[in-house]
Amino acid sequence: MDVRAIRLEDVQGYINRLDAMSASTVKKQKLLLSQVFEHAVLTDLIQRSPVQGVQIPPQSHNTKVVFPYEKEDQEKLACAFTEEKHGRLRFRYGWGAVLILETGLRAGEALALEWGDIDEEKRALKVTKNMVRVDGKNTVQRTTKTESGRRTIPLNSRALEAIQHLKAQAIPSCPYVFATQTGKHLSYRNLLATMEKACEATGVEHRGLHALRHSFASNLYARSVEVKIISKLLGHASVEITYNRYIHFFEGEIDDTLRQAVGA
Repeated sequence: MDVRAIRLEDVQGYINRLDAMSASTVKKQKLLLSQVFEHAVLTDLIQRSPVQGVQIPPQSHNTKVVFPYEKEDQEKLACAFTEEKHGRLRFRYGWGAVLILETGLRAGEALALEWGDIDEEKRALKVTKNMVRVDGKNTVQRTTKTESGRRTIPLNSRALEAIQHLKAQAIPSCPYVFATQTGKHLSYRNLLATMEKACEATGVEHRGLHALRHSFASNLYARSVEVKIISKLLGHASVEITYNRYIHFFEGEIDDTLRQAVGA
C-alpha cells in the first residue's frame, strides 16, 4: 500500500483491531506507526502524519503474560518426567506431562482423553472432551472449552513414545489415558504434583502445568510455524487470541510487517 494513500481512518481501524492485545502492545504499535509516518513527513512523502488524532480505545480485558520454558529447561523436565529407578518410573504420571508438552493440550483436555481418541497408525490425537471440577468431583464434559477446541493434533515421535508408555502402564479395560492405579480418572492435582516434584528435582522454576502448553506454542514459533497453524493446534477461538496470549513471540514480526507495509 502506498504510504501516501493511508488516512487517519485507516490507522484508527488498525488500532481498533488490536483490541485483543494488551494495552502496552497497542501503545507500542501506535508509537511505531508515529515514528514511521514522521519519517515520511520529514522526507516529504506526505505533508501530515495520519497517526495524529488516532485514539486508543479502552480495553475491557485483562492480559495474562505467559512464560514458556526455554528448551534447556524443557529437556531437564522431560528427563525428570521419564526417569526410572529400579525399573519403575520416578513419577508415575511423568509420561502424561511429556504428552502435554508435545501436543499443547490443556490439562482438562488431557485428563479427559480416552484411548479411542488416539490413532497411533495415523499418528493423530482427537480432542473432543474436557474435564472440569464440579462440586468437588471430576466431571468430563463431552465438549471442549470452545468450539474450535475440537481438533486433531498430529503426534510427533516423542508424543507417540509417551502414549506407548502410558499404554504400557494402563489397567486393562480402563478407557482413560490419564488414569489412577485403580482405573479412575486422574485428577488435576495428581498431575500438578508430578509437575511440582519434577521442578523441585531439576531446579527448574515451577510455572504450573499450563507452562507446558505455552512451551509447545513457543517451540512451534521457533520452527517458524505460521500463527494460523499455531492457533489451530492450540484450539484457540481466533488468531487474535493467539497473538494476544503470545504477543512477546510476535512483536518483532508485527513491527517488521508494519515497516514493510509503509515502505520504511
